[in-house]
Amino acid sequence: MDTVRFNKHMEAIGELQQAGSHAACLDAIRAMRSEILAAPDPAQLGWARFYELRALFELGRHDEALAALARPEPVGYVIGARNAAWMSSVASEMAMNLGRIDDLVRHGRACLESRSGADRILCCETVCNLLWVVGRDDLNREFATELVELGRRHDDRPAVVRGLHAILDACAIAPDPDLLALVRRTETAPDEDIAARLASVAATPPATSIAPGPGEPRFLSAAPAASPAPAELSLTRCDGQAWFDPDSPHDRRVVGLEPAVAASPLARGYASVEVDSIEHLRVSAKPETIGGHTTIIFQQWGPPASDGGRPYFWLDRATASELGATLRRTPARRLMLLFTTVQDGALRILADALIDGRPAGDFRMETLALAWYFSGDDITDDDHHVADVAYAATRLQVRRLSVLTGGWNAACDRRLAAELSAATTLESFAVFAKDEAHTWPQLTAPLVDALVGRS
Repeated sequence: MDTVRFNKHMEAIGELQQAGSHAACLDAIRAMRSEILAAPDPAQLGWARFYELRALFELGRHDEALAALARPEPVGYVIGARNAAWMSSVASEMAMNLGRIDDLVRHGRACLESRSGADRILCCETVCNLLWVVGRDDLNREFATELVELGRRHDDRPAVVRGLHAILDACAIAPDPDLLALVRRTETAPDEDIAARLASVAATPPATSIAPGPGEPRFLSAAPAASPAPAELSLTRCDGQAWFDPDSPHDRRVVGLEPAVAASPLARGYASVEVDSIEHLRVSAKPETIGGHTTIIFQQWGPPASDGGRPYFWLDRATASELGATLRRTPARRLMLLFTTVQDGALRILADALIDGRPAGDFRMETLALAWYFSGDDITDDDHHVADVAYAATRLQVRRLSVLTGGWNAACDRRLAAELSAATTLESFAVFAKDEAHTWPQLTAPLVDALVGRS
């Protein structure tokens, strides 16, 4: 294509892109590409590929975008290093969204190869964050160690610290003595958060994508721990400290009472983030805090009362809708809800909001734990409770379902088993009794257990 015509095409494509008309932009790009192939020009074809990927990315057509990136061309093409790095970077992000972890890492490596000097820092940080989001920090070693080295080489202390955090993320899943030794050697200027995380990771058994993580209350897990001590069964297990205490030196996963207080960076090294309002959840819903293996522990508290206290709230429909919409923007697949009781239909609204706009069968929740915790109410109080729990578990394709309740009986077991008949993804179920001693004894649910065993 002659240069004048190519420039006119590019000008029109730029205007469509600026206007946000990405579908029309894609059509224009593909028409231009066909013309280029009739009279091939390597540089022009490279620009066509770049803008095609960009349009598909903006349209959210990630699978199609990755296919276009992998598509062989009948002739050669040239793409500048900066554009190639950008393409690889967004390809990693799209692969993450599609759950294609091998492609995420592969495109991350390609991005790193396309960059030079200090620009490589951003690439390493991006890949480490993407792997954090999907809970696969065990794959970040090459990027995290390179990030530390680049930070040292370019006298970028924040990059070094971020690299050390990423290494500790990896070691929290798959402990590696060499990596821990690297952290100790590198941390010549002591950082309180790094030191605390290093001690915690070195002393804590590795987390997995299934087992409860550090600080995660036991009733999230359907399999009882061997000979558990009473303290291990308490929902206030987080180092024995009160929840939502911004001044506690022990429980650093907390989101404080004031809107300006966000989760500590140390939350990155823990499996749980505790949230006391929708507003605080929105503040916390970022890759640095919430990843694929994070458990969200949510309880809706009311505004401060005149006596300085805060009332516990039920889970109403409005809150459930906002909660689902907010969680939909995070990669979290583990959710614990604490409440006085649940409004009729609230759990259904939560489930629908969580998967709104997703392709059928695309969303699967690892864990759903429901606790009638703050009052004398329980799952047997209203007929809708059991039906709503089963609807949420089925709709969200829950793998592990747990309930904490003050009341449980054979009729509840029978009805829940019947309502869960379509929950084919359910692999475990556990019900625990709420008691004043906070020992949470596990109750029997033979019919639900039999159903889970069959599936």
